[in-house]
Amino acid sequence: GFKGGRVLEPGAGTGHFFGLMPDDLMQASKLTGIELDSLTARIAKQLYQRANIVNKGYENTVYPAGFYDLVISNVPFSNDDHPVDKKYNRERLNLHDYYFRKSIELTRPGGLVIFITSKGTMDKQDTRARALFAEKADLLGSIRLPQDAFQENANTTVTTDMIFLRRKVEGVPYKGAPWLNAVDMELPDQNGTTAMPVNEYYGQNKDLLLGRLVVRRGRYGDLPEVALESDGRDLGKSLREAIKTLPENVVVETSRVEELEREALMVPAEGEAKDGGYIAKDGRLYQREGEMMTPVSEATPKEKKRGTVIRDSLKLRDAIRTLLRNRIAELPEDRI
Repeated sequence: GFKGGRVLEPGAGTGHFFGLMPDDLMQASKLTGIELDSLTARIAKQLYQRANIVNKGYENTVYPAGFYDLVISNVPFSNDDHPVDKKYNRERLNLHDYYFRKSIELTRPGGLVIFITSKGTMDKQDTRARALFAEKADLLGSIRLPQDAFQENANTTVTTDMIFLRRKVEGVPYKGAPWLNAVDMELPDQNGTTAMPVNEYYGQNKDLLLGRLVVRRGRYGDLPEVALESDGRDLGKSLREAIKTLPENVVVETSRVEELEREALMVPAEGEAKDGGYIAKDGRLYQREGEMMTPVSEATPKEKKRGTVIRDSLKLRDAIRTLLRNRIAELPEDRI
């Protein structure tokens, strides 16, 4: 049901999801990608020049709540890293759970969060993170991919889930399958069977397991873990069929008034303005707040007077910067 809008890809890499978007959907969308690695972010900027690519860690970005229509990512996995973000520090979430928590907050009611993540998000017995997600989002569905799904393009062997969430909408109830708890399932092991925790959602939706659940151990009998082995099926075909079983037309459209209000609310931060600083663009004043610029009101006489002072200060600032740059460049006096 997604027909275009504001799209955010945190942990964007070189923008793989942007590259796979249909042309009509890309033309109908405003794209923002966030990537920590400098070289990778520069590559993404060259590949997708219409997109706003931000070279920062996700935890160091600031966006307004409910701003995006779709947040999509193959999120980075780590159980050991706890991003430092003062808004979520007390929750002590690991890296991939933090991505979920923040992204749900940034998604508008009725919008979507679609993530590829490690099986731990769904299967861990600690339900705290899933309960936090469920406070503001409904699970539309989850599809488990076999451990060799990314072997060819990422050279990694890991069991992953594609999780589809919709930000809750007041007055629009949604009753999906339960997914908060992990329950013990008897799974094949090298010594017979072993009871292992698997999310209750898959107990009711075994057709969304695109392979065979087994218990995997290391060479020396390490602690057992759940894995989804390939069962020889055509994964591309099976994935397309699984996606067809998910609920359709679930994106709740915004009204034209709401869309115009969001459109006027923020524009991507640009130029040399520091956080809290100002720029003048297209005849309007903006103040930087994190990664965005908020329009400065000039409706009242007092606000207009303040706006005039800011504009004059910006002209003075720009003149001083130009002078300093020319001095540094050692231009002749008649060109300074």
